[in-house]
Amino acid sequence: MGGRLVPGGGATFRVWAPHARAVHLIRDLDGSPDDSNRLVRQTDGRWTGFLPGARSGDLYLFYVEGEGSAGPKRDPHACELTLEPAWPASRCRLLDRARYPWHDAGFRPAPFEDLVIYQLHVGCWWGPDRSRRPAKLLDAAQRVEYLADLGVNAVQLMPVVEFQTGFSMGYNGTDYFSPENDYEVSEPEELAAYLREVNGILARRGRPPLALDEVDGSTAQLKVLVDLCHLHGIAVLLDVV
Repeated sequence: MGGRLVPGGGATFRVWAPHARAVHLIRDLDGSPDDSNRLVRQTDGRWTGFLPGARSGDLYLFYVEGEGSAGPKRDPHACELTLEPAWPASRCRLLDRARYPWHDAGFRPAPFEDLVIYQLHVGCWWGPDRSRRPAKLLDAAQRVEYLADLGVNAVQLMPVVEFQTGFSMGYNGTDYFSPENDYEVSEPEELAAYLREVNGILARRGRPPLALDEVDGSTAQLKVLVDLCHLHGIAVLLDVV
């Protein structure tokens, strides 16, 4: 389901809306539904289509016409939402799922009975200015060496999916496949500073550095945290509601 880039260019879109009269794919932020962007209804209740020329980073929404109302809807299977405009007007972002260059080949978690689990809440566990803003996924990533020194071999992240409030324990999730926007570092200069710290950790493990575009976005930054944990023998458990 959702939007997915395909080899050779373009993207396929599928969404389940069995009671809809019509579903459109809106790319332009000011776009409107018409026959050119209407998806095709399938017999199983899905609406599908192919968009040639779609690229990683492109923004989109569905526009659903129902029995009693019509309006824009986020993709329920979106892998990432935009920071601007803020929720609930956030747009969905197409992602190249192979963009991140994993360093953790060969990682295997410890047997279940041997797990030493450390539960943490990304937004308040560790990071600067926590009275002003939630901590970030890359803040947690900088503390992976500390966790390894403690003897931890698994971390359990309290829910990191997108939620609608400014701060949350994570149990009011709204977009189950998109990491929380507030846990993302988006400002280029700030992201570059975080990247220097991340690449220092990778260098100490004998791994090649990451580039700035490889850590752009909340999904990529969640992957950084998981990747560094695995490099230090730490499994990652996701608390899912």
